[in-house]
Amino acid sequence: MLDCSEKYNADFEDVGKIASGKFGTVYRARNVITDDVFAAKHVKTRKKSVLEMVMEEVSILKTLSHEHILVMHGAFQSRNEVIVVTEFLSGGELFEKVATDDYHLTEAECVRFMYQICDAVSYLHRKDIVHLDLKPENVLLTSPDSLIVKIIDFGLAKKLNENQEVTRVLQGTPEFVPPEIVNYDPIGFPSDMWSIGIMTFVILTGLSPFLGDTVQETFSKITAGDYDFDNNEFDDISEEAKGFISHLLIGKMDERLTAEECLHHPWLSTETKKAMKSLKKDNLKKFLARRRWQRGAQAVLAIKRIVSAFNAEVSSESE
Repeated sequence: MLDCSEKYNADFEDVGKIASGKFGTVYRARNVITDDVFAAKHVKTRKKSVLEMVMEEVSILKTLSHEHILVMHGAFQSRNEVIVVTEFLSGGELFEKVATDDYHLTEAECVRFMYQICDAVSYLHRKDIVHLDLKPENVLLTSPDSLIVKIIDFGLAKKLNENQEVTRVLQGTPEFVPPEIVNYDPIGFPSDMWSIGIMTFVILTGLSPFLGDTVQETFSKITAGDYDFDNNEFDDISEEAKGFISHLLIGKMDERLTAEECLHHPWLSTETKKAMKSLKKDNLKKFLARRRWQRGAQAVLAIKRIVSAFNAEVSSESE
């Protein structure tokens, strides 16, 4: 049982919108008693499917306690809405921060951040939780002066159980979803690892490895594993970094590195060559500008219709 929304209205005051998306709006919320600031996600739950999703998110967040994962402070429910109150992370998005002109982004800094992300994901997987929406927008810095990151947004997360039936999903963000989601095959912990490979590629070069001109073209590239390191942006990137990515962007799920194995990979566990050279950020700025534009049109994309159309097209071509 969640607390009633009347208690939220008595204890909190929404003082500004932070973000909005398909499933809800996030506000900066002030506790009127303590004056502390939190983030409050308001989710309209008129649809049963949305209510079930946010209740699973609350159930998962209640079980989590890790330095690189968002902390939930409470959840409140009315007839048509659930409000999830979490800590407020004032540092903003990691990728936005490192793309600024005054931030000295090096490969060593990328190692620092990706290690924290892998550490958090390793913790989730040990608790049988798969995030399923790892992307730049869901990695925030705890404060403007901090280099500590936290993973947020567990709206698509699933608790996996070996005794349950296999889990398939048709939601995600197209350029970050693994081939098993595109193909509507069973997902698992390796699904998160594919997304970590994409994020590593992006933070190092500003390039999105499978991005096509259309969503369908992006899916074709994902299912074909169509990417390479031939771009000039990789000239100053270490072989360890390329090897790290190569062991994540693999079509076969059981061949991808686990989160725990990533923590012991040479790229994350040792200093890399040329690590202190500043990375080019023009592409990263373009990537982020495009992502902001896309979020203005739609947030997390429910890709059922697009995947179905893509797979139907593939099937007709193979006949």
